[in-house]
Amino acid sequence: MTTRITTTGVPAAQLMLSQIRGVPAQVVDDMAAIGYQGMREGAGRHSPRPEGSGWLFRSLFRIGEGTKTQRVGHYLDEAPHAEHVIFGSFAHEIKPKRAGGVLAWRSRFGGPMVFARRVWHPGYIGDNYRDVALNEAVGRLPDFVSQRMGAL
Repeated sequence: MTTRITTTGVPAAQLMLSQIRGVPAQVVDDMAAIGYQGMREGAGRHSPRPEGSGWLFRSLFRIGEGTKTQRVGHYLDEAPHAEHVIFGSFAHEIKPKRAGGVLAWRSRFGGPMVFARRVWHPGYIGDNYRDVALNEAVGRLPDFVSQRMGAL
């Protein structure tokens, strides 16, 4: 008997996995591991150090290892800017939260502090590493299912 598996994205993969009986949790583990690793690599590109250390990198999570219901993503309360890194942003003005306040940040490479009343952010095209990583995992789903189901 031959089974053909075709997926068209994460929701399709979730639906398909829920309909196939006997799919081992290891298949979901394999997919989540690829998605999580791809997201770590993507978030690491936006980290100040090569090993990945910023808030974006530390906010990554993988929940439910060893089960058929796993989630991979960012804790947005730890890195609310994750959505802007992934999806990009329009050009916009950045002002202090409090009237009369100033913005402050350390210039690159350990330089002096910089202060400003407002700045103009030119916008950012985005780096959709999340969807790239998850689509890679979904694309490998047929291989994982045939590999794991064949081992049963």
